[in-house]
Amino acid sequence: MMQRILFIHHSLEFGGAETQLLHTLRHLASQDNVKVHLVVYYPTELTKLRIAELEGVESYIVDKKRGLLGGVKTVLFLRGFIKNKNIDMVVTYLVGANLAGLIAGRWGGAKRIVWGLRVTNISSSTLGLKGRVLEAMMIWCSSFVDLVIANSMASLNQYTDHGLKAKRKIVIPNGIDIDQFDKNDDYRLKARTMFHASSQQIVIGTVSRLVEWKGYEIFLNAAQKLSVLNSNIVFVCIGSGKSKYEKSLIDLQHRIGLDSEKIQWLGNRGDISHLINGFDIFTLMSTSGEGLSNSLLEAMATGVPVVATDVGDSRVAVGDFGTVISAGNSTQLVNAWLNILAELDKAKTRALEGRKHVRKEYCSSDNIQRFCDYLIDHR
Repeated sequence: MMQRILFIHHSLEFGGAETQLLHTLRHLASQDNVKVHLVVYYPTELTKLRIAELEGVESYIVDKKRGLLGGVKTVLFLRGFIKNKNIDMVVTYLVGANLAGLIAGRWGGAKRIVWGLRVTNISSSTLGLKGRVLEAMMIWCSSFVDLVIANSMASLNQYTDHGLKAKRKIVIPNGIDIDQFDKNDDYRLKARTMFHASSQQIVIGTVSRLVEWKGYEIFLNAAQKLSVLNSNIVFVCIGSGKSKYEKSLIDLQHRIGLDSEKIQWLGNRGDISHLINGFDIFTLMSTSGEGLSNSLLEAMATGVPVVATDVGDSRVAVGDFGTVISAGNSTQLVNAWLNILAELDKAKTRALEGRKHVRKEYCSSDNIQRFCDYLIDHR
């Protein structure tokens, strides 16, 4: 029997949730007994490009307006869409879409509602009043949800402690493309040429969106401290964000005296698997928010030594194969870097063992298959 599944998300920009969503859509679209629909809120150029590349997925962009009126209009559109397309299941990610999908799905006659949870410990200041209200509403409404799939045990435990009451709750971690993210000497050479890094220099890099809770201020302060102790290091930041916040980071870099020749801002890139090969140390410095970082797993799959803050399930993923530190502490980050550099060969050996671990436990095809099996088979 044909199942009609609707996915709702804000966009298909760069990000962990978006990467997992794209993998899931492609997998389900290849199934004979599934008709896949996608509704996204915002018509960004990258979103439109990625939609054009999705085969077998019926996609729509609603151009959602911000504010209460925009939210109401979006729910009304979704309700009509679900009813007219005879949607059987609504699958959503993140707080706003979870609420909209639940209301529109139940109102429009969908048989099952599935929520995705992908964040932990986002501070009240980051959420703001609107975000706190929406999160509280989501938890209050959760008993009407059939299935919650979290990408980390930390996320599921946190929301359960706060009152999440879905009928069923499971954890399926992120998966990465282990064929795409692999150790490659040619990629390493080309990446380091782009970084203007000699074979003797150390490259410390990070890959994440430029938002407050990703910890870029911590990274910059630690980079400045380490560059005083060791002048043979190049820092690389891959990712972008709102222009105002990007400017604030550049201003901070100049205020603390971090030489522009020591750090490179590369923005969003489509060749992350190539560039990570050029790193000697990968760093995840998030202060909150992470359920499980894709870029952390990608670096580990490439065999790069990693330092990660103890946020979400980072400690579970890293295990004994890398270094985990407290969030928000630039001194700990500097010490972690120094410890790795003092015994770099040992760190590389641990990283190669971590590569095997990640490729076994966090393979995209395996975890996406599990995710889709729960959608299709566990009714």
